[in-house]
Amino acid sequence: MIFDFDNTIFVHLVLLVIMYVTFHRFIARPWLDLRDRRESLSVIKIQRAEKLFETAKELQSRCDTIIDEVKRESVNRRHQARLKAVMAADERRARADREAVARFEASERDINAHAAKVRRAMPETVEPLAGSLAERMLGRNR
Repeated sequence: MIFDFDNTIFVHLVLLVIMYVTFHRFIARPWLDLRDRRESLSVIKIQRAEKLFETAKELQSRCDTIIDEVKRESVNRRHQARLKAVMAADERRARADREAVARFEASERDINAHAAKVRRAMPETVEPLAGSLAERMLGRNR
């Protein structure tokens, strides 16, 4: 038999209490403290992670806002640059049109002046040429 109900029962009880105290003090208590500390650290880290997640969401929304503003500004700049280029091209076209009209008018004046000169000189040269041509064709000699 394991327990003899004589005087050794007190020794067994003392040994049991010593083992319990030793187990509780050196194994159970440190393990329970470690578990509690891990649990509290886990709760703290979870809370910290949630705060960081919220901060990340805020930063993401701020970044999205900034990106949208930059995109709008870029589109606006591109639009302004395009308008400026279109206006410059229109100005160049208008200038070229004015130059072409001026050259055309100058050419027309030159042609009209030359035509007027030819018209004034024509009666002087046409009459003798027509006469000599008629004489040749009709065979008359003057």
